[in-house]
Amino acid sequence: MQENDSRENSKRVEHDYTIGDIVSLVKADLSKAESDREGPYTITHVHTNDTVMVRKGRVEKRRNIRQCSQWHAQLD
Repeated sequence: MQENDSRENSKRVEHDYTIGDIVSLVKADLSKAESDREGPYTITHVHTNDTVMVRKGRVEKRRNIRQCSQWHAQLD
């Protein structure tokens, strides 16, 4: 059992987001024609329970860090 835990934990990615980071978010409702991510959003607050506040325009959302990924501009 310990061996399985250590194997699973070795694949985890550390998430160290800070205020001002630019991230994209996983979309909840997908269609085949759309991208699976939306953004960019700017992180305005980092909470200790693995959530962050992100802002796009005047809207702020609280999201789990598992829904966030570093923003990569898509090249056309």
